[in-house]
Amino acid sequence: MSAQLLFHMIDGAPDPVAPFSHAVEADGWVFLTGQMPFSGTSNTSPYPDTIEDQTHQVMQNLAAVLQGCGLELANVVSVRVFLRDFDADYATMNGVYAGYFAPGRLPARTFRPPSWRTRALATWPRSSASPAPASSAISRRT
Repeated sequence: MSAQLLFHMIDGAPDPVAPFSHAVEADGWVFLTGQMPFSGTSNTSPYPDTIEDQTHQVMQNLAAVLQGCGLELANVVSVRVFLRDFDADYATMNGVYAGYFAPGRLPARTFRPPSWRTRALATWPRSSASPAPASSAISRRT
């Protein structure tokens, strides 16, 4: 028997930049699409100016999608982070990111490798001169 799939489009979350859902749910697992630092619901809205503010915006966008699925950041089991300039932005992004999770309850996390970042981030559907971060997450219903 195959798992029932639920496709979620969340009111109040940024519009996707391509044809995909905000989240897809299968067998209690919820897979969130990567969120970029759009400061409004339009995917043409501006990014905040600093990596710190951009990271806050990405986390708020992830939280909005989770909330629309009846979940919260405490349900996240894994996060994938994309940074355009890892060396310059990692410490700042990490400081902001850590504040969104309870101590001792940090999800597993990965970063895309530098060779991928170099090729792909320059060709994202919406690029910017700033080092905008993006994150995707996987959550589990309890």
